[in-house]
Parts: sequence; C-alpha cells; structure tokens
Amino acid sequence: MARIQDPAPLATAPGTAAEVAAAEDPNR
Repeated sequence: MARIQDPAPLATAPGTAAEVAAAEDPNR
C-alpha cells in the first residue's frame, strides 16, 4: 500500500485494499 499514504480512503472506499494488492501483485 505504498501508493496510499492516507488511511482514510481505505475506510471510505471498499475494495481499495484489494485493488492496490492486485496492482502491486498482478500475478494474483
């Protein structure tokens, strides 16, 4: 989650963590 520097968007945007994980790990 290096791209997201503010934890607030994570709480307001559901699935953000999943999208970031997918972006950082395309193999998944």
